[in-house]
Amino acid sequence: LARDLAAGPPIAQRLTKRAMLAGRLLAAMANEVGKLVANDVAPISDIDDAMGLGAGFPEGPARMADEHGLGVLVETLEDRHETTDAARYEVSDGLREAAESGGFYDEADDDEGMNYEQIEVEVDGAVAHVELDRPQRMNTITPRMIDELDAALDAFEADEDVRAVLLEGAGDRAFSAGFDAASAAPEGSLDAAEMSRKGQRVFGRLEEVGMPVVAAIDGYCLGGGMELATAADVRVASEAGQFGQPEHNLGLIPGWGGTQRLKHVVGEGRAREIIFTARNDYDAETMYDYGFVNEVLAPDEHDDRKWELARDLAAGPPIAQKLTKRAMLAGRDDTDAGLELEASAFGHLFTTDDVWEGLAAFQQDREPEFEGE
Repeated sequence: LARDLAAGPPIAQRLTKRAMLAGRLLAAMANEVGKLVANDVAPISDIDDAMGLGAGFPEGPARMADEHGLGVLVETLEDRHETTDAARYEVSDGLREAAESGGFYDEADDDEGMNYEQIEVEVDGAVAHVELDRPQRMNTITPRMIDELDAALDAFEADEDVRAVLLEGAGDRAFSAGFDAASAAPEGSLDAAEMSRKGQRVFGRLEEVGMPVVAAIDGYCLGGGMELATAADVRVASEAGQFGQPEHNLGLIPGWGGTQRLKHVVGEGRAREIIFTARNDYDAETMYDYGFVNEVLAPDEHDDRKWELARDLAAGPPIAQKLTKRAMLAGRDDTDAGLELEASAFGHLFTTDDVWEGLAAFQQDREPEFEGE
């Protein structure tokens, strides 16, 4: 038996053991959460917030348990209780009730609109302001945060008054230091691949959304955080900005579009340098020289300028901006397709009121007031 096990696939065996241990740990945490809920100690959201701030579980154990599946966790506890007869594995009433009702959180509430927990969203005039809101964890990115960004983009596209997006990180330490591998690591290769595809799709929406997106960078912009900034249309950075794609130091590669999008911003040679050297200390001036950053600003200028730029872009012609993004994206790998879309868009725009407003404003030497019509 020992020799048979020794002949097995070591990586798969190691990952299987890790996944089983992780499942047991999550089951135990979910059980304790169930006890707190059953005893009316605190609302479920408060429990998750407290664990996120003080125990290194930014998504919160209840949210993590819901995503894992409470039915699976109940079965894990029942198996351990049957095997060990230890009291700590006895399923709590709160956990069992939550499993029967479909989760600690009410999915119906989520369906009415995303409850933002890891980003802050505010619309200021025509600018949608998104702040990655995990300053205690350097605004590191979790699957939950990606879902919230996805929902926020849905809301912006449905709001005709939103004409630009300003994206930044909370606090002054980081735009985002990347993926939160400490508390949201995938359980295996399939889970990792799916998480990669989700990030690729949602970050890609910044390129596709029909309005300009400004990334305002202050502090660390590393790994997945840099991949997120890469998908923006314009990037401004404070002098304190620090950049890099250090995934190779972990034996990984950028997984949220970095191997594809970065080369279109800085050129393939610079993209290879940034990824292969795995440095995490590129300063803002260097990234300006590379073409990644559009402006480098002194700390006392950064806040005013990011808003000035976002508002200037929001005042632009929304139909032309949307079609420009489409044409540039279409031509990324197929110049002929991009040129054809450019020609079609050019013709279409002559049927819009915005063109005549732009021409009239030019003749009258005034600022145009585009309505997106």
